[in-house]
Amino acid sequence: MLNDEVSIEKREQYVAIITKKVDALTDLVTKILELSKLENTETVIPREWFSLDEQIRKNILFLEPDWGGKQIEMIPELIPLNIYGNKELLGEIWQNLLDNAIKFTPARGRIIVTMEELAGNVSIVFRDNGVGMDAETQSHIFEKFYQGTNQTARKGSGLGLSIIVRILEICDGKITVQSAPGEGTTMRVLLPVHPQE
Repeated sequence: MLNDEVSIEKREQYVAIITKKVDALTDLVTKILELSKLENTETVIPREWFSLDEQIRKNILFLEPDWGGKQIEMIPELIPLNIYGNKELLGEIWQNLLDNAIKFTPARGRIIVTMEELAGNVSIVFRDNGVGMDAETQSHIFEKFYQGTNQTARKGSGLGLSIIVRILEICDGKITVQSAPGEGTTMRVLLPVHPQE
């Protein structure tokens, strides 16, 4: 097809598609580089005291265009709590988990984020009423490049949760998942509050 035969409207559509693909590729490369860097990171990382609830709240506000655009009810039930950890790495966790919850929650759905202090640890829970995951997906969800079964698969790199797992290994934390198809997903992160010996 000759260039002058393509309408301006069609050209704009093609440019939008190309831009979207370039953005997706850039995101993939960024995540691969980030995971590679994390895999080669020594376990000694800079740590400081910071407000965990404030950090999570800022991540929620940062993603407001995404969840607000889908008219998702976002319910943060956070407690005031300072923890000792790597602020930058932990911020990456909250952004990834919120992004996933938003992606898999339908329009006018609900996401609840809760915090609870438990014997020197803090439990941070992200609960949505989205599409959920079957047992097969749950058993592989933290593997690199895994994107789920057809029921739960969405366009993405399959690296976000692998990055979270590596960050939590570095930060002495853990993550668990509970889910069922059609019933939503609960992601629970457990982190130490105080410096580890």
